[in-house]
Amino acid sequence: MSSMGAVIHHLDGGDLGCARLLIRTRDVVATLDGGDVVHLATTDPDHPWRVAR
Repeated sequence: MSSMGAVIHHLDGGDLGCARLLIRTRDVVATLDGGDVVHLATTDPDHPWRVAR
């Protein structure tokens, strides 16, 4: 699929820990068609500087 036809999926991870966020992201990605895009928004309450990098 070309990027022009890609579907954008928004995933709000909130303040989930790494393992829970990884599982939630995996579940979403498993349902996507080729070329779809995931916009992931999250915070890391223990290390906020790591998310911004």
